[in-house]
Amino acid sequence: MTDSRQHAPVDTANLVWIPHVPRTATEPRVRDTSCCGAFELGAEGGQYFVMRRAGDGYEETGRGTYAHASAIYTTLASQHRCSRQRTF
Repeated sequence: MTDSRQHAPVDTANLVWIPHVPRTATEPRVRDTSCCGAFELGAEGGQYFVMRRAGDGYEETGRGTYAHASAIYTTLASQHRCSRQRTF
């Protein structure tokens, strides 16, 4: 469900991941998820962010506008190599 427009790749080496602390009474909406769920594009309270599992919870990065979070998510998802995928 991500935006079909192309995003310029984002430098993901210096992303800061922080524990996800809900900012609303409802669960964040997941707008998109990578092939194996390693990364999710979430929305909550009018902001967007990228989530990943961390122990029993989630971490987030890139909180802000859809364009900002979506560019980070798209880059992370495209660089990700799922351990479930077979290589020949």
